[in-house]
Amino acid sequence: MDRCVICGKEFLRVGVQKTCSPECSEEMTKRYMKDWHDRQYGNRIRECLVCGKKFESRYGRMLCSDECREEWEKIRDHNWHKKTYKPKIRICVICGKEFTGWGKAKTCSEECRIAYRKQRRKKEWENYSKSRYGEVITRYLINKLKELKDEFTYKGEKYIVEDSTESRKSWVSQDSDKKLEIGFESVNGRIKVTSVTFWEDGTVIEKLEY
Repeated sequence: MDRCVICGKEFLRVGVQKTCSPECSEEMTKRYMKDWHDRQYGNRIRECLVCGKKFESRYGRMLCSDECREEWEKIRDHNWHKKTYKPKIRICVICGKEFTGWGKAKTCSEECRIAYRKQRRKKEWENYSKSRYGEVITRYLINKLKELKDEFTYKGEKYIVEDSTESRKSWVSQDSDKKLEIGFESVNGRIKVTSVTFWEDGTVIEKLEY
C-alpha cells in the first residue's frame, strides 16, 4: 500500500500514481505548477496598480480583484481619450469665429448663444405664423381688421371701407388694386374672426377660414 502525497490516505498504486483520487491529483498539479513558477520567476508578490494592496500574482496579473480591473479599464480609457481626442473645430453661427465645442454647440460664447436663441425663436415664430396665418395674411393684419375701422394703413397703403354688414366687412386700397375682406361674429362683445380674404388684381391671393 502507498500513501497519497496530498492527503496521506493509503491507496493501492497503479503504475507511477502518487495520489489516491482525481481531486488530489489536481491539487498536486497546482502545487507543482506553483513551485515551478516560483523557481522560474521568483517572488510573485505584487502591489495592485489601483488600490496598492499586495497580492500573489499569477499569469502576469497586475490587479488584485475584478473591482480593481473594472476601475483600471476606466482609468485606461480616460487616459487614452485624453491623448487621442482632438476637439472638432466649429464656426460660430452668429459671429463666424472658430471655436472648439462639445456636443451640438453652435456658438462660441454666452453672448452669441443668447443672440442665436433669439434668432431661432424668431424663425420658429415666423414658421408658426405662416402655418397659422399664411404667407400674406399675418396676425398683425388680422388684428387691424378686427378693429373694424372704416380707414386704416397697412404696409404703407391706405385702405377705405367698401362694404359692411353685421358679419362681413371689406376694404379696398387707395394705392393699388388690392382688397381685404373679413368675416366675423360677435361673441360676448368681442370680435371672433371666421374668415379673411386677400385679393390683388381681382384674384384671390390667400384665404383663411377659422
